[in-house]
Amino acid sequence: MKELEAIAFQDVGEVASWSKRPVVNDLGEIVRVEQAFDIRDSQSMPAEARRAIKAATLRSGVMRLEMHDKLGALEKLAKACGLLGGDAPAPVNVTQVNMNVGHMDAIEAARRVSFLLAAAAQPQAIRAPVTIDASAVQQSKDMAGDDDNSNH
Repeated sequence: MKELEAIAFQDVGEVASWSKRPVVNDLGEIVRVEQAFDIRDSQSMPAEARRAIKAATLRSGVMRLEMHDKLGALEKLAKACGLLGGDAPAPVNVTQVNMNVGHMDAIEAARRVSFLLAAAAQPQAIRAPVTIDASAVQQSKDMAGDDDNSNH
């Protein structure tokens, strides 16, 4: 995967640079502009950049670089990640827990979150998504005569 990533996400600017350069005569006047293409020294290239190079040849004083197929590497990575059909990764089971904190204080919200975390640690205890409505909890407390405000 690391090799595919090196090819797929390679910035060619780490391998070579190109620009326009003025050509001047003996009087210092610009006579034309040339295209310049410079290949970085291999020792100063990052390792990922060197791995993206398929071939480097020097013939008759001309250096030629051939890079690996970037699009092919991107397609292989996408397929390996299950983005292009084929063998998709196994689905992940997720339990969704919604909690409406409404007007409750921070301590009560923390108690409820603690309860939900403890319940989530025991998968057999929660089989479906759980929603806690603060107003329903408050109504049940009021009906039971459990008034937290009397302790203040």
